[in-house]
Amino acid sequence: MCSVRGLELRDVSGRRKDEGTARAQELLTLIGVEVYGLRVKDLAEGMRMNPGSVSRVLARASQRERDDRTFHEQRLALEARLAELENSRTRSRR
Repeated sequence: MCSVRGLELRDVSGRRKDEGTARAQELLTLIGVEVYGLRVKDLAEGMRMNPGSVSRVLARASQRERDDRTFHEQRLALEARLAELENSRTRSRR
């Protein structure tokens, strides 16, 4: 199971509406689309969510990033962590 900071995929793909889950969904969706170029449809499938729901999550995430400096900093930190993980996988394959 894939996890980010203690959250498992099942945690972000459920219908729970708590702030932590919503923030994780927003961060993962925003980074997935803007950094990794994933299509909303593909991301929705991977997160086991409806594409319309993921589209709304993405819209909220974009707005939150413009309005909330802390959210923006969390996004940058998560992007950096994902890049580290990607680099460590690349090095271990050599």
